[in-house]
Parts: sequence; C-alpha cells; structure tokens
Amino acid sequence: MRNVCSPRPASPRYVAQARYLLPPEKTTRHRLNRGGDRAANSALHIIAIGRLRTDPRTKAYIAKRVAEGHSKLEAIRCLKRYIAREVFSLISQRKREINQGRNAA
Repeated sequence: MRNVCSPRPASPRYVAQARYLLPPEKTTRHRLNRGGDRAANSALHIIAIGRLRTDPRTKAYIAKRVAEGHSKLEAIRCLKRYIAREVFSLISQRKREINQGRNAA
C-alpha cells in the first residue's frame, strides 16, 4: 500500500501529475507520468473543473496560461498540479495536528 503522505517531491507523481521530458526532437514537450492513483487524479480533475466554473481567480489563471500559448488542456494540467500541492500541504498539516494531539493526550 502506498503512503499518501509521502515526501513532497513524490506527491505529484502519486496522482499522475508529474511531468517528464521527452527525448529531444523537433519540439520540447512534456509527457505526464502515467503511473499513479486514478481515483486521486479523478478527484483533482473534479476540483479543477469546479474551480474553473466558479472561482474568478482560477478563470484568470487559465486565461493567463492560454494567453502564454498553452492549450486549455495544458493550463488545466498546470492547475491540477497546483491543486495537488495545495491538497498535499493541507493533508500534511492535518497529520501534524493529529500527531501533536496524540502526543499531548
């Protein structure tokens, strides 16, 4: 069983949001790591689409990425990586709070 609260660099890889470079060819492109937890990736996708529909900051972020030349799908991938880091930090913080509560009791 995988540890959900793994070290920070491994967390995007766990939810299949980590990128790796393809061998140099005509263009420089990234491909997503196809390993990882599909359920976690699905949850991130639902969060990202929900934010995209309701949150003005998220809409502005996606518009900025598209203006930079990214496709809408690539912009959503960037958003999902950001959300993965945000969720991981919340889980880690909550885990520390629970452990401190156990030590105090």
